[in-house]
Amino acid sequence: PEKKRGLTKYTISVRLSAVDAPEVAHFGKPAQPLSAEAKELLARQVLGRRVSVKPLAKDQYGRLVASVTYRRLLGPRRDAAHEMLRAGMATIYRGGNAQYDGQLEKLEKIEASAKKAKR
Repeated sequence: PEKKRGLTKYTISVRLSAVDAPEVAHFGKPAQPLSAEAKELLARQVLGRRVSVKPLAKDQYGRLVASVTYRRLLGPRRDAAHEMLRAGMATIYRGGNAQYDGQLEKLEKIEASAKKAKR
C-alpha cells in the first residue's frame, strides 16, 4: 500500500494473551496511567524483529488473542507477555475467556516475582 491508511486491509489486530496492560487513549477514553511506558516497552521488544504469533482465540472485538514470542540477536526466544509482567507493566488477565496457553503457573510466578521486586 502507498499510504498508511491502506495497511488496514493487511493488518491483523493482536492482543497479547494472558496479560492486561494499561491502555493508551482511544475511542474518546483517556489514557490509563503508565500506558505510554507499557506501549514503549512492547514496541522495544517487537518492532523490527521477526516475531512468532501463536493464535489462541478471538476476543469480543475481533482481535486475535495470541502468544507472541521474539528473539534478541541469537539469544533464546522471549515471550512478550512474560516480559511485560516481569517489568511490572502488565498483570495477569483474569477476565472471561482468558487464554494462558498452559502457562498460568509460570505467569503467576513471574507476576509474584515482579510484585516482590516492587515493579
